[in-house]
Formats: sequence, C-alpha cells, structure tokens
Amino acid sequence: MNAAMGRGAILVGAAVLLGLVLLAFGLDDGDSDNAITAPPAPTDTSDTSVLDSQETIPPTTAAGNGSVPVTAAPSTTPPGVDVAHSPNEVLVMTANGSGTPGEAGRLATALGASNFQTDAADALATSTSKIYFRSTYAADAQAVAELLGAPADIIAPMPETPPVVEGNDTPARAADAHIIVIIGSDLVFP
Repeated sequence: MNAAMGRGAILVGAAVLLGLVLLAFGLDDGDSDNAITAPPAPTDTSDTSVLDSQETIPPTTAAGNGSVPVTAAPSTTPPGVDVAHSPNEVLVMTANGSGTPGEAGRLATALGASNFQTDAADALATSTSKIYFRSTYAADAQAVAELLGAPADIIAPMPETPPVVEGNDTPARAADAHIIVIIGSDLVFP
C-alpha cells in the first residue's frame, strides 16, 4: 500500500509541475503575433472615406474576461447631405393657390396614404406650383415630389414667409410644417 501511495504522490507532483510549466509558457502572449485581425469590411470603391487598413483586435485573456473593443463603422453619408426622414416624422402642408377647390385636400390625402403627416390650407393665388422645404428636409421634399408626380425643378428652400393665406391659424401651422406644397394654377400635380 505504501508503494501505491508513493506512486500516487509522484503522479500528482508530476501533474502539478506539468500544469505550472503550461501556465508559464502556454499562456505567454509577449508579442502581438497572437493578435486577431479583423478582415476588412466590404467597401464601395466609389466611397473614398473608408480606409483600406485592417484593425488589430487584442485576444481575450485565459480567464475569458478580456474585452474586444468594438468601433462603429464610418458613416457613408457625406457631410451636408440630407437623409430622408421616416414619412411619419415629416409634416407636409398642402396649400391651394390654384383657384380649383379641393386640390390641397386631394394632395394631403395622397400624402397621408404614404404615412406623411399632413395639413391642408389655402395659399395666396399663384400660377406656379412649388414645394418648399426647411433645412434637413430636402431629401423628403424630393420624395414628396416623386410621390405626387411633380418635376424636381419646383423644389426650393423654404422662404422666410411662406406664401399661405393670412388669417385664422394658417401662418402658425405653416411655421410648424417641414415641407409646404403650394398648388398653383399650373396644376403640375397629376
């Protein structure tokens, strides 16, 4: 029985020694050759804002509590370019200056069916239709023009005083609108 205990003690000692050697040399990451490199993200060759380099991510620790830094992808929208908002975030006022009754309501209904917030009003009499937009709503104005079948050349930045009928609360409602569609007697909206 003493011989068996001796062999057991030697076996346990050898296992402890082997474990220490593995811990000392098996987990040594003294250089960065063990670092994990992320593959480059697919890039659009027309976008020159994306760098052509790989990011080195440090490995996690043996205990599993290391962290891998995560960085956000670069924006693909160039500065100063408007991005369309969700239609339910855009208030479009349709204002009838055509002299044809019901045109503002007709266009408001069409826009509402596409989830735009709408408001119908009267505009000052005009022969020329326009789509005015507030800053950061140019892309939305383009979407409204396309939805209404209007030419893009009627889109313009919002004037300081939109050409809506004075009286009741129309000017205040126009001040809240992101886009104002002025319907002129040219009736460019099918």
